[in-house]
Amino acid sequence: MAYVDADEDVANYTSWVFVEDGKLEGITATWADPRDPAAVLAHPDVRQVIDPARPVCVIAAMVLHFMPPDQAAAVTAGYMARLTPGSILVATCGRNEDPGRWAQVRSEWEASTGIELYNFSRAEFAALFGGLEILAVPGPVAGPRGAVHMLGGPRRKA
Repeated sequence: MAYVDADEDVANYTSWVFVEDGKLEGITATWADPRDPAAVLAHPDVRQVIDPARPVCVIAAMVLHFMPPDQAAAVTAGYMARLTPGSILVATCGRNEDPGRWAQVRSEWEASTGIELYNFSRAEFAALFGGLEILAVPGPVAGPRGAVHMLGGPRRKA
C-alpha cells in the first residue's frame, strides 16, 4: 500500500506512524503531488510496494474536490492510463445540492484554509471514470446533513 500526500508534514508523520514506528511491511507513505500520476507511480518509495504492471486499486478519497473537475478527470485518467487492465479506481467527492449552503461552506472553507473547494455535478463526477468498466453506478453515498453528501463509486480498467 502506498499513501501519497502533497503535504510533507502529513506524509512524514504517516510514514513514522505506520512504517517506522508501526513496523508494517508493504506500506509506504510518500511525499509527492498526487496530481502528477507519472511522478507518483515512478517514485522509488511507491515502486517498492506497487507494481503498475499488476492490477492495483487507486483510491482517490476526499482529494479530487480540491481541484477543478477537468483537472481531476485528467488526474484520474493519468493514473488509469499507466496501470494494467484489471486495475480499479475508487473515487469520492463532497457534494452539496443546496446552492446557498454550498456558498457558505465554500466561503468558510476557503477563508480558513486558503484552499479552493469545488462542488462537482454528478456528470462531472461521472467523468472521473471515463472509459472504465462500471462496477457500481457512482452516486450519493451518504447524506448526513441534508443536502451535503458524498459522491462515490468504483470502476475497473478493462
